[in-house]
Amino acid sequence: MKLIIKIAGILIISFLITQCKKEQNAQNQNTVNAEIKGLKNGDLVVFALGSYNDRQEKIDSVLYDGSSDDFTFQTQGKDVAATIYVVPEGEVYNIKDKNKLYFFLEGYSTIDIEADANSLMYAEISGGIYDKPELKEIKKYQEKTWELEKQAKSMLNETQQEGWDNTKNADVLRRADNIMKKADTIQSSEVSRLEREFVNNNPDIAYSAELLYGDTYFKENATADEFERVFMNLSERVRRTRVGKTVYELMLAKKLTQLGEQAPSFNVKTVKNTKVSLDDLRGKYALICFWETWEDCMLFGLNLKGKKLRSKVDNNKLAVLNIIASDQGYYDYRAPKIGPNWMFSIDLDRSVFRTYGVLHSRTYFLLDSNGMIFMKGELNNESIEAINKEVY
Repeated sequence: MKLIIKIAGILIISFLITQCKKEQNAQNQNTVNAEIKGLKNGDLVVFALGSYNDRQEKIDSVLYDGSSDDFTFQTQGKDVAATIYVVPEGEVYNIKDKNKLYFFLEGYSTIDIEADANSLMYAEISGGIYDKPELKEIKKYQEKTWELEKQAKSMLNETQQEGWDNTKNADVLRRADNIMKKADTIQSSEVSRLEREFVNNNPDIAYSAELLYGDTYFKENATADEFERVFMNLSERVRRTRVGKTVYELMLAKKLTQLGEQAPSFNVKTVKNTKVSLDDLRGKYALICFWETWEDCMLFGLNLKGKKLRSKVDNNKLAVLNIIASDQGYYDYRAPKIGPNWMFSIDLDRSVFRTYGVLHSRTYFLLDSNGMIFMKGELNNESIEAINKEVY
């Protein structure tokens, strides 16, 4: 009898331990409930951790069969950006896809999402960090920019319809451009201002680091010292999070890529399978250009802006290395037309992008013959003229 009681006691204790572990695991995870309207049979809904500028990992995916628009995803990942994609049937999941929804998982909580499959970025998000009053205020201004963007896109779509009077295109494009400028003004003034206030007032919230990383205007205009001051205002806990470490890498890159600094070293392989390092570019001017897509690079290289540059490029005075973050359209047939002395390298993991603190397409660095950063900025008519004047 004593043996039976002992065994029963062991079983009860084992059951209670198992239940406690289940409850603890349930508490130590994020639950994302997503209602996505407008899906088509065969669409793939993908849930991933990390933004596209980060090292992203796919957590789960569900093939839509028409039975329900509701999806539930769970992860123990915390204090990290997350992304939902809708991949149409027959297409391949790609983190560069534009139709996606970014959101943030602060600690462990439940996030509720209402979205349209064709415009994920405009989704309604509640729960977790998104219930904070400051973020609700930011959302109000974001919705104003979204409405303006939708209006401009609708106008642009009309110009593509068959039978549309082309004589009206110029006026429509002008009005659409003015609307987008209004949206940009709201984003750069109100939204960015409120986000910076959130960062300053909430140093122990990981989402503050995410907002800092996403503030393009601040990152491009702030000095390395200013950026470091804002970063160091974040708590040590936040600085140690995944996004905090990403911001730290960016801060270091900004310090290492100031004018007059020695350019960070790199080793890449070109699309022609030739190895190129920073040392290989010494002895002449070197222009390093960064592109999000192959198409961006091709369009620039073949248009008038690119002609002004490539007409003078030669191996003796200037080397041009293009770093491209996508392999779509890999080594486009138009590449040889740009010039035999232009080099192209694919940077899928964005390692060179991160090393140089590059955030967007058309960023360039002009190095002198000793590998020192002499000029940097965005490639445009003015910068091309300045580069030509300096080199030739």
